[in-house]
Amino acid sequence: WRLDKGTNQTQFDRLCEALEVISSSSFRGPKQVQYLLTTLTDDYMPELLYENEQNTPNKTCPVSSIPTEGTEPNLEKKYDPSSNQAKRRKLDPSQQSSPSKVGPEKSPTKNAENKKPKDDADDDVDNESESENIHQMKDSSDSDHEKSGEEFLKLEPYKWFAPLPIEPFILAQWNDPFDLSNNCRFSSQSDLETVDEFIENTSNDLNQSQQNAIKHAAQHRVTLIQGPPGTGKTFTSVHLVKMWVENLKRKPVLASAYSNVAVDQILAGLLKLGIKAVRVGQSSRVQDDLQHSTIQYLVDNHDNAKDITELKAKTMGMSGNFSNLMGEDLMMAKRDVTRNWKQIKQMHATLVKEILDNADVICATCVGSGAFELRDRFFELVLVDECTQATEPSCMISLSKSSSQVILIGDQQQLPPTVISEKNLLEDEGLRVSLFDRLIRQRSQNAGIKPVLLKTQYRMHPLISEWPNFQFYGSALSNGITKDERIPPCGFPWKVPGPVAFVPIHHFEEQTIHGSKLNRAEANMIVSVVESFLDGNDIECSNIGVISPYSAQVHLLRRLFSRSSGTELGGRFHGLEIKSVDGYQGREKDLIIFSCVRANNFGRIGFLCDGRRVNVAFTRAKRGLVVFGHRRTLQCDDIWRSWLHFIDRNNLIVSRSAVLAHRSKMAKQKLLGGSSQKSKIIENS
Repeated sequence: WRLDKGTNQTQFDRLCEALEVISSSSFRGPKQVQYLLTTLTDDYMPELLYENEQNTPNKTCPVSSIPTEGTEPNLEKKYDPSSNQAKRRKLDPSQQSSPSKVGPEKSPTKNAENKKPKDDADDDVDNESESENIHQMKDSSDSDHEKSGEEFLKLEPYKWFAPLPIEPFILAQWNDPFDLSNNCRFSSQSDLETVDEFIENTSNDLNQSQQNAIKHAAQHRVTLIQGPPGTGKTFTSVHLVKMWVENLKRKPVLASAYSNVAVDQILAGLLKLGIKAVRVGQSSRVQDDLQHSTIQYLVDNHDNAKDITELKAKTMGMSGNFSNLMGEDLMMAKRDVTRNWKQIKQMHATLVKEILDNADVICATCVGSGAFELRDRFFELVLVDECTQATEPSCMISLSKSSSQVILIGDQQQLPPTVISEKNLLEDEGLRVSLFDRLIRQRSQNAGIKPVLLKTQYRMHPLISEWPNFQFYGSALSNGITKDERIPPCGFPWKVPGPVAFVPIHHFEEQTIHGSKLNRAEANMIVSVVESFLDGNDIECSNIGVISPYSAQVHLLRRLFSRSSGTELGGRFHGLEIKSVDGYQGREKDLIIFSCVRANNFGRIGFLCDGRRVNVAFTRAKRGLVVFGHRRTLQCDDIWRSWLHFIDRNNLIVSRSAVLAHRSKMAKQKLLGGSSQKSKIIENS
C-alpha cells in the first residue's frame, strides 16, 4: 500500500498503530470503531483520495486520542462543519474562489462572484441559484476528476468512507498482507498436543488432506481451504468446529455460508456430531427437519415463554378496551400498554440472549451474521463456507465478527459470486472476484495466502473425475471411491471404459425473442434418453439431473417432460430436476445429462466458454454423465477441445442412432416383460 499510494513512512506507521489498537484486547465497542473510522477518513485519507494534488497538507492519524476501554469516545469531530468530511459532503458556494484542501482546484463560477446578501423574499431565487451553482461546478469539474478523483466519485454512495483496501482493515489483525510469516497464530504447546490428539482419534473418519487442513487452521489466524467437488468440504468444516468447541474449549464459533442451503448442511452436520448449535435467520428459509434449532423455535418453547405469552394476551386485551375509556383513564391505559410492550420486548431479548449464550456454535448466512441478535457478539472462530460464491462485502459481515481466527472454505475453480448489475460496474469494482480468489491471486505479489487443498474425492466414478481433475486441478486429486461402488445405471449403451458419453447432435441452435438459446433436437433426444434410463429400472427419477446453461432450453425441457408423462405428483417424471448450472452448485445426482445447446457455423459457445461452469456441471454426477452437443462448434474452444480429446482417447462417443436403437430395445423389453407378467397373472387366476 505504501508503494502503490505514495504514503510516507510516518503516515504508514500511524495506520499500523491504529490497526494494532483494533486488535488489542482493550479495544471494544462500536463507538470506538466508529471513532477510529471517522478519524482516519477525516484526518488521514484525503491524501489518498487525491494523490496527485500538490498542496495537500501531510496530516496524520492521532491514534493516541483513540479512547480505550472504560472511556467515552469523543464523536464531536464527526459533525465538525470545518472538517474534511463536511467539505466532501457539502459544497459551499461562498468558498468556491479558494482551492479545496481535499479535492482538485475548482474555478469560481460567475454567479458565485456576483452573489449578494439575501433577503427573506429572495430565499427561493437564491436557493435555485445556489443549486444551479453546485450543478455547474460539478459539471465543470468532471474532467478534473477523471484522473485524480475517479475512485472517490465511484464510491460516492458510501458517503464519507474513504476507498481504503478492505483486506488490510479487516484482516490485518490476523495477517499482514506484506508478510505471510505473521499469519501464524503461535498456538501453545498444549493446544498443538490437543490438536494432534483430536486428529489421532478421528484418523478413521478424516483422510490425510483433511487432517492437514484442520491442523493448519489451528496454527494460523487466516486459513483458506480449497475443496474441489466431492472432497468433503462440509464434512471437514463440522469436524474442525467440533475440535474448536470440544477439544480446544474455544467458543462460541460462528459458522456461516452464502446460501441458506449451505448453512443448513453445516447445521445438520454439527447436530449429528452432538454439538449444541443455534440457527439464526428467518425460520421460513430453514429446512423442516432443522426447525427445532432455530432461534424462533427455541424462544417459543423456552420455559419462560409462557410468561411472555400471557403478558402479550393481557396487553392485547387492554388495547381492545380503549374504546370504552375516556380522558385520564384512557391515557393511563395507553401508558400501561406501552409499558407492557416494552416489558415483552425486554423479556424476549433476555430469552434470546440466554439461548445464544448457551450455544457452542451459531449458524447464519453471511448477510444474516449482521442480524440484530448478533450485533454485540464476537466469536473465537469465524468459518465461512462457500466463500467463493459470496461477494466480498457479504463475506466481510461475517469476518467482522471474529476476535481471533478466520477460516474460508471454497473452490475458485467453481462458480463465482452471482451479481446482477452492469458489466462494466462488475469489472471496475471487482464484484466478480470473491475474497477467497483474490487472496490466492495476490500470492504472486507476496500478499496472498496459500490454500490448503483437500485431495481425495468421494463422489464421482473415477472416469467421471478424470478429466476435471486433469483440467482444473493439475491431477492433484485422488479417488476415494472405486468403480465397483459407482456402477453405471442401466438403460444406456455405455462404452466399455465407463459411464461417460458424448452424443453428437447435428441440428443448429435457435434464439428466442429474449435472446436466450435453445436446441430442439437436443431436447427431444434428452427426453428419449431419460425414458430409456427409467425403463432400465436401475435408477429413480429423483436421482437424475438435467442441466443446461440456457434458460430457454431449461423451459423447453420442462415443457417436453410435462407433456410426455407428467412431472407432477404421480407422473412418470415426478422428481426429475431440470435446472441451470448455477442451480446445481453444491448438489449431486447419480446421473447428470448435460445439454450444450450451442451449434452454429461461427464457433460461438457463449456461456460454455467459462471453465468453472463446465467443471460444476460435470462434477455433479456420481454414476453417469451424458453430454449432448455439436462437436464442430465445441472444438473451437480450448477447454472443450481438451474434453473432446479425452472423449476420443477413451472411445466414449455414442452415436444418435445407437441411442435410438437402444431406446427401442428397452421399450420392447418393457413391453414383453409386461405381457409375460400379464399372462402369468391370467394363468394363475
